[in-house]
Amino acid sequence: MSSSLKVLLDPQISSPAVKYTFNTLLGEFLGLDFSFGEEATASDSLCLYYGFPENCQSRAHFKINCSEFWLEKNYLKKGCLPPVPLARYRGKELTLIANAKDLPVLFLAREGKRAKAEAKAPYVRAASEENRVETNIDLIASSFFMLNRVEEIVSPAADEHGRYPVEASLAFKEGFLHRPIVNEYLEFLWFWLKNVDPGFQRKKRSFQLFLTHDVDHIRVGTARKRLRTSGAQLIKYRSPD
Repeated sequence: MSSSLKVLLDPQISSPAVKYTFNTLLGEFLGLDFSFGEEATASDSLCLYYGFPENCQSRAHFKINCSEFWLEKNYLKKGCLPPVPLARYRGKELTLIANAKDLPVLFLAREGKRAKAEAKAPYVRAASEENRVETNIDLIASSFFMLNRVEEIVSPAADEHGRYPVEASLAFKEGFLHRPIVNEYLEFLWFWLKNVDPGFQRKKRSFQLFLTHDVDHIRVGTARKRLRTSGAQLIKYRSPD
């Protein structure tokens, strides 16, 4: 039986948008059994904490320290745009996860004023003997930003048709336009969840075919016109459709 997971959310950032992102990554993509909460209990087998480091509970096995993206002063405002150039994480596990040498990091956790200089760079700290992992890579805000095209909401950039130009996008400017960056964040998250608890099992995914139709104008037409169209189809294609 696969392990269950409790996601502990910092009250400062516990919002529908944060829960939506966890539901998308953990629920829809990975198919994990998890629940939300604000406190860990003795019965919880595995806890993931997401929030500011100073509010973290000691029982958390996996800590994702968050950035200031979700704070009211920044959320969906121009101040929420990632600072460029982006930081890059260069852990050895990336070759296994995404066949890449570095991972663009949109948002890093807020660090205290006394934080060491190296804490301002992306890190993952794993204590294998305690099955605990901590990272300052804000995977949740970074995924939400890309999944919901937040930059198109807060940026005034537009072409002559009012569309958001690709040249203005963060992905284009930072060189990851053709990388499935949210999928890479997801695999990064999954790698370290498995590191904490090898008993986790993700759902199996398979390809499916979904046909769609793009119809610009729907017209029924007269009976005479439909008859004439069907006749033309019969003559040309030997089929009335």
